[in-house]
Amino acid sequence: RWNAWLAADREQVWNKEVLQAPSSQQADAATIHVYAGPMPTVLPRPEDFPAFLRGALAYIEGNRRNVDAQIPGHLRVWVTELGVWPPFGPTDGTWLQALYHATLTLGLFGIDRVDIVLPYCLVCQDPTGPSLAFSGGGWKITNKGLALSLAFDALRGATEMTALGANTSAAFVGWRTFTPAGEERVILLNTGSAGLGLALGSPHLSLGAASYTQLAPRSLEDMLRPSARPERLDGTLGEVLQVPAYSITLLRGAVAARRMEV
Repeated sequence: RWNAWLAADREQVWNKEVLQAPSSQQADAATIHVYAGPMPTVLPRPEDFPAFLRGALAYIEGNRRNVDAQIPGHLRVWVTELGVWPPFGPTDGTWLQALYHATLTLGLFGIDRVDIVLPYCLVCQDPTGPSLAFSGGGWKITNKGLALSLAFDALRGATEMTALGANTSAAFVGWRTFTPAGEERVILLNTGSAGLGLALGSPHLSLGAASYTQLAPRSLEDMLRPSARPERLDGTLGEVLQVPAYSITLLRGAVAARRMEV
């Protein structure tokens, strides 16, 4: 376990012995489970949403440090389970937690040696890994599934991924990916309480002609209702892209002749 404040000494020693054993010199990768938390035990107030979502960014940075400090440099890193703890929290199934999951998943991919991140779980409905889909009169996608579907679309077939440069709002995070076929994608997450307007030609929006898909909550109250789904907007990028509070936006376009610095 990464969580030194939870893991017993024997677990920390066992991790070190396994990773530094002679046999690990022939291994390709270290497989790990990442469970982020703690999740709230009471529903957060709207003014606390940004701090809750910043927790995902802090957890990413903690894992970045742990990879550098604990996993030998010749090993790639495969996250074969990604979930949250403790289970049965009041945010399970909500758009708030879905945005947390999407931020966490994409951010872990931003760690240099991480090749695989498998969100837990697809349909099992384990409370530590709320499902991406569930069966209820036919298969239905959850808020977590909707958020991660855009993340998966941004990553599908990509061979290069870079984090976007700093924005005037610390709540704005995003990544750019490129595919061998010449497609460029940008995924933007607004984890703050204010909407943003991004101008065409900014470092974040250098794709030129592009289409986009955006998911945003209809209200702050809906962010805490597991049954409420975000509003979906599909369109073509104009001069300015509006990025609402607590939204996820995926842009797709041809790779520009000159890539902007990110």
